[in-house]
Amino acid sequence: MAGEFSIGCLVSSRAGRDRGRFFIVIGPASESFVTVVDGQKRSVERPKRKNIRHLVAHGNAPGSLYVKLARGDKVSDAEIREALSRFNTVSDTGVDPASAPEILEKKGEEGDGG
Repeated sequence: MAGEFSIGCLVSSRAGRDRGRFFIVIGPASESFVTVVDGQKRSVERPKRKNIRHLVAHGNAPGSLYVKLARGDKVSDAEIREALSRFNTVSDTGVDPASAPEILEKKGEEGDGG
């Protein structure tokens, strides 16, 4: 498994019917596959097996979720949903996931000025 897709990594799908959605990597499935969850369609109990070629890495999961996953602690679907809520809101609008961080920054700036 490539280092950029380690446990606790925030990723977005760039292929398949889940294209544009954000997920958290919760484990390796094989050398070129990882298991990902979003807390909604893909729960911790039923993760999605995804080819790493179809994913874009965006760094570590937000907040304490990354720490819990790195330690091997159990996480709930609610924690996953909370961490991904702002990302999947952007992606569900049809925005390219690669540009999501810039869009989120702009949204924050607009809210500060008004």
